Amino acid sequence: MSQMSIAEGLNELKRINSTLELRYQNIRDYCSKRHNSKDKIEHQAEFVKSEEKSARDLLDRYTRIKMAINKSNLTTILQYKTYNLSVAEAILFKNYIAEQENKLLEQFTDRIAKQEIDDHRYALSVTSQKLDSAQLMALDLVPELYYEPKRILMEREKIIDFLGKVDFLIDASNHKTMITVD
Repeated sequence: MSQMSIAEGLNELKRINSTLELRYQNIRDYCSKRHNSKDKIEHQAEFVKSEEKSARDLLDRYTRIKMAINKSNLTTILQYKTYNLSVAEAILFKNYIAEQENKLLEQFTDRIAKQEIDDHRYALSVTSQKLDSAQLMALDLVPELYYEPKRILMEREKIIDFLGKVDFLIDASNHKTMITVD
């Protein structure tokens, strides 16, 4: 068993990934030789077996570190204003929910309605016709149905502010939270 901070664990996961890539490359290099080619290493079979064992050991270590981090993330609570959320929730918000919230807010624009009006105008201009106000009304488009630019801007600012705070809180937590790796 060993103890480390989550930040140290995350760095070790990166190191393991890099080392795994080297192991995979070594195995590919030596397993793809032709029977009649000379080996750089005298005992190729033993070398490949040792690289495989090393890769499996690294995968096991990676799994144990990642599981310890995940367990900690579920139980470590971050506090921001009136919010109490686990690190796991904060990471989910940071990596997925914030993007989806922004996509949702992007839908509340008059861009699509304006594009449709422009398309109709273009189609008619090709035939030298112009849309008058009665024809525009007949298109029955409501570009400002639920579009409140101030509200959308405020929501986006809240997301950006929250993301900045969440990043800071996660980083601080990662440096002070200790995990035990079995």
